[in-house]
Parts: sequence; C-alpha cells; structure tokens
Amino acid sequence: MALMVILSGCGNIASNAGHSTTDSGTSTAAIMSALSSSNVNTSNWYCPGSANVTLHKNMGNGGYDYSGNNSFTVCVSRTNTRNFLVTGYTSSKNICIYPMSGSSQTITALADSPQCFAITGKAINVTFSNPSITKMEIIDSNYTNAFTQCLSGAAVCPAYSEGIVQ
Repeated sequence: MALMVILSGCGNIASNAGHSTTDSGTSTAAIMSALSSSNVNTSNWYCPGSANVTLHKNMGNGGYDYSGNNSFTVCVSRTNTRNFLVTGYTSSKNICIYPMSGSSQTITALADSPQCFAITGKAINVTFSNPSITKMEIIDSNYTNAFTQCLSGAAVCPAYSEGIVQ
C-alpha cells in the first residue's frame, strides 16, 4: 500500500536568525530568544530545555546532502495539542514539518499533511488538524520529493530530523 503525501501550506514565520549553525537554535537561550522575537508568551507553551527533534542517524546513503539538517526544538501549546512552535536551523533556510502519530515502540504514520516554512528568525507557529500527533519529522525542503518517496517505501530516505513531541 502506497502512502500519498500532499504538501500544503507555505509560511514565512520561522527561526534562528543570528544563531550559528553549531548552535542550531536548540540551546535554552536560543529557544527563548526565538520565542521572544516572535512575541510569544512562553507561559502558554510547554518547551523542552533542549532539542527534541534531532538528526536521524540510521539512514541509508542515497546520495543526498546530509550536512544541512540540524536539531529542532518543538514546543506544544498548553491549551491546544494541535498547535506547535518550532525553532531550529537548516542550511537552505527552508524546512518541511511532517506530523506523525505513533510511539517510540510502534511504526509511525503520517498524521496530517506536511507544512513547509522559511526560516526567518522567529519561531514557526504551526497548527495541524489532527490532535493525535506524537512525533515530528523535519526535513530540509530541498528533499520533500525524496522524503515523500521514502515514506511510501519507494526510495531510501534522505537526511531528516525526528523526535517525540508529546
């Protein structure tokens, strides 16, 4: 059975201006800076102290660029489990966020349509329609076609970041 992924939404809100690629916007100071520059009331969000969506290490080498994907911090709204804030960095300054359902012990499935954003220096505020999102996979937007093929089982996966968010 093939999985069809439809890309939707293009936004211009994102994260990590003024941070180095080694910082990746994942330190507590970088997270708070990105949220502050976005005029986000941090008491409305649950944010981990460090990155919770990190580079997935166990992937095949399909000839893709593995250097642009870093770590991301995903905060969850305290009042709406469909709403997330994302901070982080990738070299192309464009990411696509794939919301997934499942646990660390089960196979995950795409829970909603992915959304793509430009990284501009502010936290990405993204809302999905499915309330059962437990994990996120974030890729450099240059690899959306390859990642879509990966999810359907038709190709080796490009580099992507993955983690449990709630």
